[in-house]
Amino acid sequence: MATESILTLSIKPSASNSRRRVTSIIIPPSNNFSAVRTAGTTEKEKHFRGLDFDDQEFFRQLQQAYASLAGPWRFFSARSLKRMVVSGAASRAADAGYGWLHQPRSPRELAFKGLQDTFGEDKILAHYYRPSMGKSRYAFVHWAHRLSAAEARQSSPRDQAGSREERKLVHRIEQPEGLEFVLSWSVRRVSLALAVVIAASVAAVLLWVFLGRSTTLMNTDSANPGDVMVTDGGFHNAGDRVAPGLVMGICVLLVGLSGIAGWMGVSCLVA
Repeated sequence: MATESILTLSIKPSASNSRRRVTSIIIPPSNNFSAVRTAGTTEKEKHFRGLDFDDQEFFRQLQQAYASLAGPWRFFSARSLKRMVVSGAASRAADAGYGWLHQPRSPRELAFKGLQDTFGEDKILAHYYRPSMGKSRYAFVHWAHRLSAAEARQSSPRDQAGSREERKLVHRIEQPEGLEFVLSWSVRRVSLALAVVIAASVAAVLLWVFLGRSTTLMNTDSANPGDVMVTDGGFHNAGDRVAPGLVMGICVLLVGLSGIAGWMGVSCLVA
């Protein structure tokens, strides 16, 4: 009899010494039935009821799991979800028969063999961002059942005293089985932040030059300099404010770049 499965999900830490965040989702059995009393009759009839857990619901569960792991910071982080990979030796072995996440085939090879890379990583991310693509489909659900059924391998104490390569292998084996969310720098977010900083520095230069104030010494007597000063703004004497405006723009640019560097550093530590 089919039973429900538990699929482990985790986020790959950006640093090797960072704590790995792990959660899980429950995948109902493929088929189930329940006894339902039909109206107007006195006997029970068994109606097979297919659970409404298709690929669409599966990827919605993945979205909720990722939201719980990443937290609200995911909207402001400089890093975003790049791909999803199979984590753990046992899960990779279970996925070997499908090969959806490993060894993506080139378009030339697919065209030569007349195949379509239906379950490539790009397709998985496409379903993740648009779960409606999996409505009334169950391919990914069956695949998730297979991954969750994989038994986690445990390392023996003897392995801890092995060589450096063996310890690395033990570390990989002890990774959580299941699916792993891999984050990477978001080119769009970083580029947008740089564009905002550059636009702010240019705006600072223009505002200082055309709308800033300039100070003029009316008394140029060397014995009594600066007795009378007249400050005016607007477009008058705008040429005299070009150099200070450039200095202001460079300061804004440096402050903005420092802010971006700090933002990326925090994103690397938090994500």
